[in-house]
Amino acid sequence: VVYTGDDIDNGCLYKFVSKFPRDLTNGTLYVASLEKKKWIEVNINKHRVLKEKFKSQLEVLTYLRHASKLIGGSELDRPEDIELDPLNDNVIIALTNNYIKKNMHGSILKIKEKDSCHDSIEFDYETLISGGEVTGFSSPDNLLFDKVGNLWFTSDISGSRMNKDRNYLPFKNNGLFVLIRKGIQ
Repeated sequence: VVYTGDDIDNGCLYKFVSKFPRDLTNGTLYVASLEKKKWIEVNINKHRVLKEKFKSQLEVLTYLRHASKLIGGSELDRPEDIELDPLNDNVIIALTNNYIKKNMHGSILKIKEKDSCHDSIEFDYETLISGGEVTGFSSPDNLLFDKVGNLWFTSDISGSRMNKDRNYLPFKNNGLFVLIRKGIQ
């Protein structure tokens, strides 16, 4: 299973479940619907709306952003880095920010796959932590777990806004942060 995000405002979160171990040439592509708490298969043969808008599965994949939203993919706040929690296999996603939705500080999302199976179609989710003045960081980006399960992450305030945009003045510069294990459960 491979997870990936679309690093744009209102981008989607995807996972590819391969048909065979270590083979990325055959499998199923899904888009996350937080509203339904399900992974939706991105397949022209599974959705009437895709058949009406596209000529082939190749065209669906070429215009994946548009196709995913047509079938109910959730519009997220710039999903960037994705890591698996080494202690419980939860999927952790950096949602950097979303200027369109006026979410200037982003958050870190946690997805718990049903029965802890990464090829599951159902999941639950929660915001692990939100950016902002209260938490002391803005615009989370790159993620990394250390050997004891603490989550390290960087911030990614745009250079054109850093120390200029009033929303980012309290943060000064980008930085490196750690979320100590007891806060991750």
